[in-house]
Amino acid sequence: MDRRFEAVDRRFEAVDRRFEEANQRFEAIERTLASHSEALARHEKALRRLETGIGSPGHRFEEGFEEVVRATIEEFSGVGPLRAERLVLRDAEGELFGVRGQSVEFDAYVHDGRRFLVEVKGFAEPEDVLNFHRKMEFAKRHLDEPFEPLLIAPYAWRKAVQLAKELGVRLLMDADQDPSEDQ
Repeated sequence: MDRRFEAVDRRFEAVDRRFEEANQRFEAIERTLASHSEALARHEKALRRLETGIGSPGHRFEEGFEEVVRATIEEFSGVGPLRAERLVLRDAEGELFGVRGQSVEFDAYVHDGRRFLVEVKGFAEPEDVLNFHRKMEFAKRHLDEPFEPLLIAPYAWRKAVQLAKELGVRLLMDADQDPSEDQ
């Protein structure tokens, strides 16, 4: 009888070990699920911010861009006859990017009268203003004629608008749009 009880005890101990191993696996799965739930919550929050920022992109961008184009036409009316062309300068010494021979591109070089170097963005962020300003400084050292920097963007972060003013970059944007708060 004692041997049978010992055999049953060993079986119960084996079953207990299996239950303990299963319990450890379930706890690991619960930790993984908790981690995934936290990541999912962060992604949902980021997605909500993205949806809020984009809104109805086609409609908002189209209306804002149309207004900026009208403002640009008004800005340049009477300046002409104008010629606008894409401008690419070669950074032979690597001044701008730290790599020799890179291209420095401008969306438009408007000339025949006043001269403008133009950058076009769908949405201006502070980094865009800073990059454009760096490109302007590079262009000042490599172009013979003076020019005016002009950044065209239907929408912009408020900090980008402030930075453009500080750096002397004219920013044309939809006049009806209040610059967006940075997030």
